[in-house]
Order: sequence, then C-alpha cells, then structure tokens
Amino acid sequence: PESIASAVCEFQTLHGAVDATIAIIQCGIPVARVELLDAATCAAVNKYSKMDLAVTPTLFFEFHGSEAGVQEQSRQVGDLVAE
Repeated sequence: PESIASAVCEFQTLHGAVDATIAIIQCGIPVARVELLDAATCAAVNKYSKMDLAVTPTLFFEFHGSEAGVQEQSRQVGDLVAE
C-alpha cells in the first residue's frame, strides 16, 4: 500500500469497544486490521513487554491505502469512537 497508519483507542468498557467495532464495520470503513485487548490482556502485555498501556479495553487499528484514503479512514474511525 501507498500509506499505512495505525491508531489506538481506549474504552471504559469492553462493551463500548465491541460496539465501536460493530459501528465501524457497519459503516463500511475499510480497516485493514483491528485488534481488541481486554483489560487483563493489556496488563499482561505491560508486564511481559515492559509497556505502559492503559489497563482498559483497547482497540488497535491499522489503515492501508492512499495517503488521502488513510487519513479519511482514520478520521471516520475517530469520529465514531468519540461518540
């Protein structure tokens, strides 16, 4: 792909993260990759990899495409997640 970008979105609840993923898919936003980590998994990643992720449900996104397309995809996801 011409351009690749990533984003990390933290949620207060697992339900909120799942609902956001469903909304993104239903809107037809072409996300190349989305990964969901629950709070326990974030804690395990922090311990194993010496990272400092928030210990809360988290979505990791990856976007592929043209520069303009990737910017639009990430903006659309950001707008949906902010709701």
